Amino acid sequence: MYKGVLFDLDGTLIDTNELIIRSYLHTLKSQLNVHATRQEIVQYFGEPLKITLGRYCSPRQLPDVVKCYRKYNIENHDALTKVFPHVPETLEFLSQKEGFKIAVVTSKMRDTAIKGLRLFGLLDYVDILIGFEDTEEHKPKAAPVIKALNKLGLKPEDALMVGDSPNDIRSAHDAGVPCAVVEYSIIEKSLLAECKPEYWLKTIKDVLKLVRKAY
Repeated sequence: MYKGVLFDLDGTLIDTNELIIRSYLHTLKSQLNVHATRQEIVQYFGEPLKITLGRYCSPRQLPDVVKCYRKYNIENHDALTKVFPHVPETLEFLSQKEGFKIAVVTSKMRDTAIKGLRLFGLLDYVDILIGFEDTEEHKPKAAPVIKALNKLGLKPEDALMVGDSPNDIRSAHDAGVPCAVVEYSIIEKSLLAECKPEYWLKTIKDVLKLVRKAY
């Protein structure tokens, strides 16, 4: 059925939920004296860092606030990041299929995305990585997905997006790509369901059932 899969990174392949929440809480408190809640932060998962932090500060403050976030995030990255169950073997299996393509499409900076992929030995399974720097528009816009399709040489109907947030679903749908959502997402299922993903995955290995006809 499909010739390639476009995976989101955070919350889909690697579990950075705690890292992201703590990074935001630390940054908002130390830089802006804002005491946000964990659930408040979760509702913004999947959008670019500058957009989320820009909700709390002025454009003049934003560079320093972003710098603080990234410093805390990098310093605590390895200790607070885990890989979700069955991700390594699923990516390995897909990468061994002749002609099958794997992309990671994320709203985070390329260097941080690569750091996460390398931490769990996933980078070698990925054909291309689309990060924040690679497009002017970001999820939920279609641009990152379209760029991934173009670089892989795939038509929208030949690809499947796999993510964990409404932004993943909207980005995929705006590009004409069907989307599967992981049920272990930290985001409320009702919010995901409103975006009408085509598939739900209990674990990441369930994606193999969706692409098996490509073999």
